[in-house]
Formats: sequence, C-alpha cells, structure tokens
Amino acid sequence: MSLIPVRISRRMTSGILGLLILTAVAIFAVITLGGKPRLVAAGTEAAEQSASAITSELALPLNRIEGTAAAMAILAQTLPRDTAIFESNLSGISALRELGKGMQSISGRLGELSRGGR
Repeated sequence: MSLIPVRISRRMTSGILGLLILTAVAIFAVITLGGKPRLVAAGTEAAEQSASAITSELALPLNRIEGTAAAMAILAQTLPRDTAIFESNLSGISALRELGKGMQSISGRLGELSRGGR
C-alpha cells in the first residue's frame, strides 16, 4: 500500500484535507502570535484609561476638601482656647458642614466605584 493514492478522487480528497489542516495551523499561529498580544495590550490600555479617569474624577473633590481642611486648621490656630468662646465663634461658620458633606460625597462615590458603578 503506497502513501500517495492512485485514484484522482482520493488524491483530491487528500489534497483538500491537507490544505484544511495547513489553513487551521496557519490561523492558529496568527491568533497565537499576533492576536493575543494585541488583545492584552488593548485590555491593559483600557484598564489604565479607566483608572486614570477614576483618579481624576476623585481628585477635584479631594482637593476641595483638602483646601477646606487647611483653612479650618489655620482658623483653629487663631481661635481662643476657651470652649464657650470657641463654640460661639464656630456656630456661624458653614465650612464644617461643607467639609462633612464633602466627606460623605467622597465616601459615597468610592462605594459606588467599588461596586462597579461609573
């Protein structure tokens, strides 16, 4: 029995089968060598862009809160040490309420982002 078929129909069938196998191997090689690195790079780039967007989104409220906290620290240095006088001076200042709202806003946004919200 020879390896090369004698009949034309068997030769054509063997040739088509060989081309099919060669095509499958070529497609597998292209996907493995070319496609996977590009997919990984695209996924990494998307993750970096998402992280950058989250960071910049959180930076603005955090900077505002940091400024408010710095202003409150400066204010605290100038206020008297007597508790009664201190409370009477702070009762009209809305910065403490603003700071509390800002902290709640940040903690709420962080919770939303950790749950996958955008």
